[in-house]
Amino acid sequence: MAKPVEQGYEIRVRLGGGKRLERNIPKTLTQTQADAREEVIKDLARLLKAAGDPKAAHIMLSDLATAKTVDEGAKLEKAIRRFIRDNTGRGTPSPQPHMITFREFGMRWATGQLAKEHPHYLRVPSDTHMRNNCSRVRKLSETVGDVPLVLFTHEDAKRALAAATRKDASSTTFRHHAQVIQTILRKAIEPCGIIKAEKYPLPWKGFLPVIEAPPMYPILFPREDRSLLGESDIPPWRRVLYGFSVREGMRVSHMFRLKWGNVDFENGTITVGIGKNNADARSWDLNAGVAKVLYQFKGGAKARDFIFPRLDHDEIVELAEGLRTDLKRAGLERADLFASGDGQEPIRFQDLRATFVSLHLAMGWSEVDVMLRTQHTSTTVLHHRYARRLALAKTIVKRQGPLLPLDQVLKGGGSRGGSVQGN
Repeated sequence: MAKPVEQGYEIRVRLGGGKRLERNIPKTLTQTQADAREEVIKDLARLLKAAGDPKAAHIMLSDLATAKTVDEGAKLEKAIRRFIRDNTGRGTPSPQPHMITFREFGMRWATGQLAKEHPHYLRVPSDTHMRNNCSRVRKLSETVGDVPLVLFTHEDAKRALAAATRKDASSTTFRHHAQVIQTILRKAIEPCGIIKAEKYPLPWKGFLPVIEAPPMYPILFPREDRSLLGESDIPPWRRVLYGFSVREGMRVSHMFRLKWGNVDFENGTITVGIGKNNADARSWDLNAGVAKVLYQFKGGAKARDFIFPRLDHDEIVELAEGLRTDLKRAGLERADLFASGDGQEPIRFQDLRATFVSLHLAMGWSEVDVMLRTQHTSTTVLHHRYARRLALAKTIVKRQGPLLPLDQVLKGGGSRGGSVQGN
């Protein structure tokens, strides 16, 4: 992985002939893009060794490493591959697909290159998926990376999994690495046609380990929601974010790419794009209290502006700790919210989505109405992952009452003369 440094992302690649490339990829690229470029440079360095001119390799790969944009880098990569083809007769693995290795094909899939080549079969991965899958492919490749896909066996898969996951690794970690192997081999069959279906080295079913029962994560109760959102010491945008999540049930990934143009204030509706596992884009009636608060915060924001702050992956992860801090700031100390161990885990930001599911089912909403907003297509997933302690939730709702409209529960809300993310 490219090492983040003050000047950008540091890479070191051996070029042969005693030469080594040490350069910094510019800060204009993301960590994921820098990692993908490093893999491309390593691949090109391997191919350039056959040209026997490490000096030329150093110059060309230096230019590629320091290219400031993805497009500029793509153009340089294309030129270098042309040089390789003209001077060594070797280029990308595509002219001889039967010789492409697990490592090479896996990185083409993980970095989204395959998705660009086969847009009807694959979607370009998000930065998070790209980063995670690149890491998994690298770990698996340490054991079987140079094995051609057509020679990849079930024994290779088992060896790679054993080496890539520690003995004490969770079943989820093991399953994720197994999914990467299975996905790579399936894409090699279709759409790429590298492996014939009858030569597939793994069973279609049974290769992935079973999913263990998840730990118990807590949800907020209506009275706690009122205390949290009414705490004036918490920044307004975070209170709106918490209240929005509990009342709309949207995926975290969707919330942070919502734009004002997604909200139709005239008709009181909101529209979100394609969801996880190709769930269709959907529109629904926005919670009336949420609509009022958003309208007050919109100010002069344009349709293309994002509603909530644009947080990177690490900042989204930190939202969990921020939520727990805000709960304590609001005087909430229920042990369930902060418990850890014995099958329990402390509350995370995404548990506000489970709060939406549990409380709204307890308030009498139908599964159809809930699933419209969560973009689920199966009641099994809804109840297994999100409808937590439903009997208790119904009891709590009877005792504490339902969720109040967001515009009523927010103290210190009202117009800020700008967007939510600006406050």
